Amino acid sequence: MSPVFRASTLAILAGLARVSIADSPASVDTIRAEHAAYAAAVRSLVVEETVRTHNPRGAAEEAELVNFLNQREAAYRQHVAAELAERDLSRAEQTFLLEQRMRKSGRAELAAEVVPAWRANEHEWTQQRHYYDFVGRRERLEQRDLRDLAEIVRDQGIPDSQLPNVDLSKTFINTRDYSLIVDRDRTNAALLRGSTQGLDERLILLGIVPERLLSGAFTIDVSANPDGATLLQGRVAGAEHPTFEITLRGEEGHRMSRLVQYDDKCEAKYEVLLDDYRRTDSGQVLPFRTRSVRNLGREIGQRTETREVTRIELNSALPADVFQAPRGARLQPLDPAALAAYKARSPASEPG
Repeated sequence: MSPVFRASTLAILAGLARVSIADSPASVDTIRAEHAAYAAAVRSLVVEETVRTHNPRGAAEEAELVNFLNQREAAYRQHVAAELAERDLSRAEQTFLLEQRMRKSGRAELAAEVVPAWRANEHEWTQQRHYYDFVGRRERLEQRDLRDLAEIVRDQGIPDSQLPNVDLSKTFINTRDYSLIVDRDRTNAALLRGSTQGLDERLILLGIVPERLLSGAFTIDVSANPDGATLLQGRVAGAEHPTFEITLRGEEGHRMSRLVQYDDKCEAKYEVLLDDYRRTDSGQVLPFRTRSVRNLGREIGQRTETREVTRIELNSALPADVFQAPRGARLQPLDPAALAAYKARSPASEPG
């Protein structure tokens, strides 16, 4: 072998070695450590965004709603009738007062009035402001409806009394032990069972792989795409089809650009796409646009949601009263355990 040929061959081999090393995907351990660090570094978060949502309406789902509303109407009617029966009234007077009470309560023809409002919210368009306390596992969402509500009510023949069920302008406060839904006027606050699902979902919308998917519960295959992105395929032991697929960006940090979760028939049951990554004031590179699709079943269809972030603050101080109900709002307890937890909350737990 001539010196020139040998030198050229070694140069080519060295170049191939560099390409091989550069193109080799990161290991699962490296990715797991990176994303665990991302999640741990998020202590608080403020996000403002515009959200468009399509909620498909299925016949079976509507029938279930109608049945529920009819049961509520019948139960209230029975309660009022029993109360009137104890009074010294004629049958005609009881019937008249019963219908009057039903109309005044807004529970007469409940299904006929509520279902059109429910249908009207098939397409949502809202401005949202989120406050997240990841340390205390709390979230506040202030939501404003951007649609022309007067036009919706007029065009779809919805009674004015049902406008609160159409209007999406509400405030939600979620903790481990209780949740509050505050109406637009901030006069009533329904108290329900707690939920912190929103915090976990927001980590995904920051491009962070859920910890449970990188746990030892799945066998994960790692490969490199031609564009430099990394593809993870996870499956449970012995499964023929993957349980999930994750695409990580080729740019710094291996943030997610796509997550798909499959059912046992290898049909996508949830997918989220993340793009428009920008560097924020905190130095983090985060997605400013996401689109998620959730399969609700063949009869119902797919729920889609597109989010456009307009402002994001990482680890900034949160207002002291951000997770408290509005002062003077009337509490409507709908869950006994949630009420007990709400009464037992410590004011000292509120952020300063």
